[in-house]
Amino acid sequence: RFSITNPFSKEGSFTSGVDQQEQAKPAQRLQDGYEYQKDGEYEKAIATFNDVASAKPELVDIKEAEFQLGRTYVLNKDYANAATTLQQFYDQYPEDPRHDQVGFMLDVAYRELKQWDEAMTFLSDYAEKSPGIEPYVRYQLAVVYRDSGNFPGAIEELGKAVTATGPRRFA
Repeated sequence: RFSITNPFSKEGSFTSGVDQQEQAKPAQRLQDGYEYQKDGEYEKAIATFNDVASAKPELVDIKEAEFQLGRTYVLNKDYANAATTLQQFYDQYPEDPRHDQVGFMLDVAYRELKQWDEAMTFLSDYAEKSPGIEPYVRYQLAVVYRDSGNFPGAIEELGKAVTATGPRRFA
């Protein structure tokens, strides 16, 4: 992912150590953000990941900082910022291997914001793409329907959860 460049230029002359230090700063800041997040210091993690995400693209994996920023917003229960940040990530990086995980975090954020249609969109999409855990996803969809007051929709999704193949642990 991240590598320090060779301290020698193509011409063979030694370049300033400042270039290496500038490249190492975002990587260290990303690591600091992980530590803050792990320790539950979410405000510090948010500030750190924001700082890294706004760094020069060639110096850091900005995508990782943006993902961690959205994740930290969810952990900090700042669902409005989580939804905004994660939606941008979801739209901008559809080929990222964490795309489905981002969809689940978006579901959480949209549920907490009581934006039921958005939450259902991500769960429905995931149910279609991941038949191995379809019963669980269908159960979660039933919960969203119930929470939104759509009881017939909840009953329908529970029926799909019961008939789908895959693990049956719903709680």
